[in-house]
Amino acid sequence: MKGKKKLFIVIPLIVTIIFTALCSYGLMLFHKEREKQIAQWNDTVWFTFSDTIEYGEGSVTLSSREMAKYKSTEDVYNSYVYYNTLKKEEKIIYKAMQYAYDNNYVYFHVEQKALPESEYSLMDILTFLSLDSPVIQQNLDAEWYDHELTTSNVILGKVVERKLEGDTIFVDNFSEERTAEADKAVEKIKKWDLEIPEDADDTEKARAFYRYIDENIEYSSAKVEKGVDYLCLAVTSGKTNCDGFANTFSLLCNMNGIKCFEKLSEPGEEDEEGHTWNTVMLSGEWYNVDCTPAQNIESKDGVRELLRFGYSDEFQLDIADYEGVFPECNQNINPVACHLDACSSDNALSEITDAYRESENDWIIIAFDVFDEEECDLFQNVANRLYLDIDIITISGDEITLCYLTKK
Repeated sequence: MKGKKKLFIVIPLIVTIIFTALCSYGLMLFHKEREKQIAQWNDTVWFTFSDTIEYGEGSVTLSSREMAKYKSTEDVYNSYVYYNTLKKEEKIIYKAMQYAYDNNYVYFHVEQKALPESEYSLMDILTFLSLDSPVIQQNLDAEWYDHELTTSNVILGKVVERKLEGDTIFVDNFSEERTAEADKAVEKIKKWDLEIPEDADDTEKARAFYRYIDENIEYSSAKVEKGVDYLCLAVTSGKTNCDGFANTFSLLCNMNGIKCFEKLSEPGEEDEEGHTWNTVMLSGEWYNVDCTPAQNIESKDGVRELLRFGYSDEFQLDIADYEGVFPECNQNINPVACHLDACSSDNALSEITDAYRESENDWIIIAFDVFDEEECDLFQNVANRLYLDIDIITISGDEITLCYLTKK
């Protein structure tokens, strides 16, 4: 009897001890799991998006993991040439900027640790996005400044707070009103009658885009007021600056399956303005294309196309920013017949004469490292030798001058 009483006492005690031990162990695992999740939450890079600087109601906070998986609604127009040269962390920031544009968030906050040992600033990455995408113009109305946010989360029943030190970027171009302008331009461009044959290859298509732009859009040297979308301006008014020309050509190419992106040169000293032009992939090669009517080309119809459609980096007038990021253009669609040091070279007359006689066209393009038209009587000598009248059209870059010679 006494043995049975002992069992009645011992068994519940043992059960209680085991239950208590299991509860303690479970509680310990719970706390460990919560601390683990808190640590992961604290280690994650966060991006916060908002319509206002207050980041209050309506703001969205997303992790770097979520940003890495994001696919933009504008993917079909984007070349991703600059994007593909970025590091993993930089690509995530690039996608965060796409998310802000797609969802019309004009304010977005990037944590400081989002750019570990990056050679590019946030502005560089924002510029890369604008050069990859024809619907995001280059002259972005952007401001950014140091900013600190406080975010909180409930992790397994515990409220955890964290300060997010980093930069807030304001981009007015990402507003609903501004993106609506770009969308309107895209829809109008889709309706353009470009008269392209069904069997046209990429080069023929790109030429058709170039010619259509050349015939229907004028260059406006006047500074456009802040807040205007240059792509929309090109389509609605038929007048725009170099950004509008480059965006229009890039959009036409990318929406037709031809990879094309934009290059940019920053303003120089004094009042020298920057410039924007394109690089396009044709038949497996990269070529420069400049749709903006150059101010220093006294051109007849069709001549500018020969000089500014499908040319190499060697004959680019402006030095592109971010050199080495984008692929090189090493060939010319329209061949340069000869490249001379100067018009005073001893062999200049014979080389130009031979090149013209051997040409299958009634024109040739020649290049000079040094050229002074006022002091050079070379072309008159060429005209006298060939019994031809020759038009001279020049494009003066920093070092090289291209000349176009043809029958009148």
